[in-house]
Amino acid sequence: MKKIVLFAAIIGALTNMQAQTPERNIFLVHGLTKNGTGINAWDHYNHYFNNTRKANPIAMQYAQTTSLDHSANDLRSKMAAAVPTGTFGQNIAIAHSQGGPVLRALCRNTQTANIPFGGFVTVGSPNHGAQIINSYQQGRLTAFTQNATAQLLASPTANLVDIVGSWIPNYANSKLAKYVEDMIIAESAIDNVSAANLAVGGTFMTQLAQHVAAMPKVGIVTQEDRPNSHWKTLTSYVLKPVNNLGFEAVDDDDLEGYMAKGQDFYQGWVNFHNIYAGFGFLPRFIRDDHAERAEKWQRGVNWFTTSEFSYLDLIGGATTSPIYSTQSTCPSPCSYVQCAYGGNNCAFQSSTYISGYVQTTTDTDGIVNKSTQFLPGALINMELPSGINHAQQRNHSEITKAFDKILNGENVSGASLSYFTTDKL
Repeated sequence: MKKIVLFAAIIGALTNMQAQTPERNIFLVHGLTKNGTGINAWDHYNHYFNNTRKANPIAMQYAQTTSLDHSANDLRSKMAAAVPTGTFGQNIAIAHSQGGPVLRALCRNTQTANIPFGGFVTVGSPNHGAQIINSYQQGRLTAFTQNATAQLLASPTANLVDIVGSWIPNYANSKLAKYVEDMIIAESAIDNVSAANLAVGGTFMTQLAQHVAAMPKVGIVTQEDRPNSHWKTLTSYVLKPVNNLGFEAVDDDDLEGYMAKGQDFYQGWVNFHNIYAGFGFLPRFIRDDHAERAEKWQRGVNWFTTSEFSYLDLIGGATTSPIYSTQSTCPSPCSYVQCAYGGNNCAFQSSTYISGYVQTTTDTDGIVNKSTQFLPGALINMELPSGINHAQQRNHSEITKAFDKILNGENVSGASLSYFTTDKL
């Protein structure tokens, strides 16, 4: 009897071992990085998947030196070397930002049997291009930084003009503009040679749009539509350093607070000089000097007010459309009476002119326009609640909820995500 019980226990144990699901490989692919590695880009979800799923997260890196096609080929080689060939069809790839187009290029450039994964997810990826690349190529980013420093330094350097002449303030303006531009470029890494492939309407993106990988795929789409999205995004990138859990998911308003204090500072000087400019008992030249200084400080206030729209324009999140009006004029040498009554063959002539402009904005995540994040041919593009900027897409509770739905293999809005089912621990 004991032998029968022991035999049954052994059979049960073997059956249980066979029923256990092996760990599923999940490739984590970074976006555009300034150092070309991006190895820590997915630290938060590397940790999360390791501790919640029967998964083997593998953080990948790829070359960004020549083109995204080269990046895709390099990534494929490294993926293939990291896992057994027999697992290719079961592996999942998750890509952030530029990583999405790289994955799609990998699928386009590779025979199906040699693709190291059987389904993929893009998060905040510029699947139809990134307008900020176009702005950089067109010199508009340079113009943006030059205008910013010119307006913000107009009054602080005015006193220097009185003392040493204009060349030192002008030199300071140009150097600061270059510094700010270099900082933005370095942090966003948009000067990488491969990044040029992300230009909207460029050859690479046009060709990529003509190929849709025949495998399960999901797009995750976010937006940051709270006021001052540019300051929130820059806070996440610049003021919140990477740690073992990636970027912060909250408290992204530090820089916004600093800028608000800066605007108040400029406004205070505007008020100060306007008060003195209004004192009628002061000599005219003193009042005029204060009025001029108030105007220069006002330039800084105006820049703070308009910087959001100007930045959104750079990333494709804003447009300025002209308002056309029609006016009638009486051509010379006809008089108004002659035109009115048709005398001397005179008649009013109609002409169209621009009477104003209308500014409109569209949703972005602070870097990428929302409309470009939609993944062609996806089972579903999951649009998440607003308030998630581009940096937070790698560490945010709403992203975690989206990943859980995907890895649970749920049916989301009629789309079955069963391929991605990955057992929980």
